Amino acid sequence: MPLPPAVPLRKGIRLVSCELPAIMAFADIVGHDKAIEVLRRAAGSGRVAQAYLFAGPPNIGKTTVAKQFAKALNCEKLPEGTPPEQLEPCGICHNCVRIEEENHPDFMVLRPGLRLETRDELPEDAASEQEDEAVEEPVAQDGPGLFGDEEPAPAQTGPSLFGDEPAAAVQAGPRKPPPKAKRRQSKIAMYVELPDALIYTEQIQEVVDRTSVKLAAGTRHRVIVITEADRIQYNAVDRLLKTLEEPPARTTFVLTSSNPAVVKDTIVSRCQTIKFQPLTTSQMLERLTERCPDADADTLRAVAAMAGGRFGRAEHLLATPAARAVRDGLLTMAAESTDALLMQCMAMGEKIIDLNEQWLAATDRALAGDGAGDPSDRLAQLRAKAIAEMGKSSPDRFKRIAMNQLLDMLQSWYRDLALLRAAPHSQLVANSDWRDTLGDLAPLYTHKGLRFASQTIENTRADLLGHNANMRLACEVLMCKLIASRRRR
Repeated sequence: MPLPPAVPLRKGIRLVSCELPAIMAFADIVGHDKAIEVLRRAAGSGRVAQAYLFAGPPNIGKTTVAKQFAKALNCEKLPEGTPPEQLEPCGICHNCVRIEEENHPDFMVLRPGLRLETRDELPEDAASEQEDEAVEEPVAQDGPGLFGDEEPAPAQTGPSLFGDEPAAAVQAGPRKPPPKAKRRQSKIAMYVELPDALIYTEQIQEVVDRTSVKLAAGTRHRVIVITEADRIQYNAVDRLLKTLEEPPARTTFVLTSSNPAVVKDTIVSRCQTIKFQPLTTSQMLERLTERCPDADADTLRAVAAMAGGRFGRAEHLLATPAARAVRDGLLTMAAESTDALLMQCMAMGEKIIDLNEQWLAATDRALAGDGAGDPSDRLAQLRAKAIAEMGKSSPDRFKRIAMNQLLDMLQSWYRDLALLRAAPHSQLVANSDWRDTLGDLAPLYTHKGLRFASQTIENTRADLLGHNANMRLACEVLMCKLIASRRRR
């Protein structure tokens, strides 16, 4: 199905992007100063805990901090006993580079993933990789024969000159190229990170096996990062628990979770919990302005509002103008629903479906991985291929993942309306670039109507993700209730 035309931005917003520097050390991380200070003291004193639990909202930088922590423990240019205030990994030594690339034998990042299989075409031998070039044969002599004969001697092939059979003469010139080597297909199984996936027993077993291997030369401390620990499969928790109770020497686990309340108490009790907080809108704007001085102020405000205090997400949104346009179209529709008629709910529901298609097209690269477009990264290419094959076989799953993110944007809109309804001068508005519009619309709603709208969005989320409801019908019902929410007294 062809994608609908992109939604234009509101007047005054200019699509720009800037290239932000890669994170190489603690100093490059925006925010999380208290968490970084705790980790620096632990690494500098040598009293590193056997397990940490990083708790905070999703995509806030927990895994990034864990990666820099592993670098600080293993940086070749940082001798043991370095004072905490001087503990900055260099980012360029062998260990730092391999940890950043997640290619170090004693560093591992385990993410929730779905096991997919794809086929990788491999050549039978190295000769098939070369171009098929014509091979020149020896040509007949020009002029008299070797012994003064009148006829030139032809080039010879076949049996020995002294064999019983006569040698065969061949024509001068190139012969036919050899047939191309056949290519064989190898089935590759891999885990592809998806927002609704789990961490399975075989993945935890791989972690357990990895910890039993002797540390590589040059490694001072092994670090195992398990992201979204609240999504570990129930049967796999016990296997991980035994390793957490008695970890090997010089091995540390870093578990991250955006919902620590559902992590098993037996795991939490064995971890040192470090909390991560999102940046405020003013902090986001200050840092974005420092790193992108040429960016348009309206664009930076929109990105800061969309990022929700997550600087890494802000970087992605700056490089994805189409995603900002979708968000702009969705909030425009939310503002229009205040005075819309109930009969318009079907048209608005159809518009949400179109916006969801555009959002999926704008963010599909994130599903395939950061290296999906790098022709030299074979694993990333196979991951992208597996994602594409899954998208063809079950496209509805990706649409529901994308719809979940659109519902987050709608929820932030009604949250801001409720905030300004109670405190018109509040500085905690998430969609700060829409503050004037929100301020005008907030008095038109009652607290009861805003609670109804918020609950309606959560009910729609549960229907789409938990009960596999028809997406078009669910969006039409959603808009019907959001239009009616302004009339509730």
